[in-house]
Amino acid sequence: MPAARTIYHYVMKISDLKEGMLLRFTEPKTYRYTTDVYKNTDIMWLYINHVSTEQQIKSRPLIIYLGQKKLLSTSIGCQWRIVQTIAIDGKVACIDPEMWRYIEPVAGPLDNLLVEE
Repeated sequence: MPAARTIYHYVMKISDLKEGMLLRFTEPKTYRYTTDVYKNTDIMWLYINHVSTEQQIKSRPLIIYLGQKKLLSTSIGCQWRIVQTIAIDGKVACIDPEMWRYIEPVAGPLDNLLVEE
């Protein structure tokens, strides 16, 4: 009987990010940009579609991590909120924490960053 195969996957953490770090989607995905039109802000947000149809064009663009940004969030009672900013397709966008599961570093020694499933 063959030995069981161990599967490893990278777990992206905000604490692993460094300004200027190159990133990409874990696999080709569709994505779009959204803005908060109700608050009249010009802040762009990246939304990654985790379910794609066959008709949509999937891609795996390069992403540059730009760092943190402090935003005034009116949705939580006018409190300051720290968000992560990225550059993708020549645009600067903020990214919600739940989207990081679809992003990984482009290259580098990942041996110490891998976790066993």
